Amino acid sequence: ATSALTALCRETAVDLVFLDPHQGGIEEEVIELLGACRPLRFIVINNINLPQHAGWVREQLLGLGTEWAEVLSGRTFDTWAAGRTGRTADLYRP
Repeated sequence: ATSALTALCRETAVDLVFLDPHQGGIEEEVIELLGACRPLRFIVINNINLPQHAGWVREQLLGLGTEWAEVLSGRTFDTWAAGRTGRTADLYRP
């Protein structure tokens, strides 16, 4: 059976994929992406610093040699991470 991901990649060119898994369990999808979605040019990986998330994908791609390169790294800031109301909300607003 063909997965929805493979079917999508067969129908249209996919340039960018955004990975933001809740926790692990995306091994099969990553293998499928790299095989079926060619030419895949960009993979954005969120939360690589969290245990059991997608940090291993970054390491795997960079380990492939010159095929993949890291073009941006850093962190994002969620101004509403503490919620929209309450005493602590003001601490997180810009």
